[in-house]
Amino acid sequence: MDDSDLIILDGCTFMYSDAAGDVEVEDAEGFFFQDVRHLSSWQVLIDGKRVEPLSSRRVDYYSARIVGGDDQVAVRRDRFVTEGMHEDVVVQNLTAEPREVRVELRFESDFADVMEAQDGGNGAGRTWAEAKPRSVTLWHERRGYRRGTILAFNRRGRLDGKRARSASGWRRARPGGCRSTSRPSSRGGGTRRS
Repeated sequence: MDDSDLIILDGCTFMYSDAAGDVEVEDAEGFFFQDVRHLSSWQVLIDGKRVEPLSSRRVDYYSARIVGGDDQVAVRRDRFVTEGMHEDVVVQNLTAEPREVRVELRFESDFADVMEAQDGGNGAGRTWAEAKPRSVTLWHERRGYRRGTILAFNRRGRLDGKRARSASGWRRARPGGCRSTSRPSSRGGGTRRS
């Protein structure tokens, strides 16, 4: 654990990420609900590149704000954890010229329990994803027990089992810029199949 890592929580629900707000599948980071990691990878990319953090901090025990970008685009991520996770991604054009920006969110889930996550993850069982126009459900089944995580988005984009992509275009730049918002949320649950 690094001092710059972000951990926010509400009871047994918590999100542990690096200072950029991202989660790497190789680390013990992720979104945990009832001692199970429902997101083992969570990365925001702008035009195919990771966002460099300028500021990253907890606002209170259950929320965090990450601000990053470059001289042309600012990215703000406001994250909340309570009975699931909610994150607003706000992208702002800092130039006077109209431009289009590709926003991509990459995600995965290994459904590892806390101990498995510390040991490198969970490779056992069957994992799959079901994509709809504004949501993706990540599934995992092992020894008759099925768990799922729903990622819901407020904007239409291209969704598959590992990423959501959307292009945001600004025709007119105004002082202060324009913004586009994505709101993914994640909730976990499980059912026993007989």
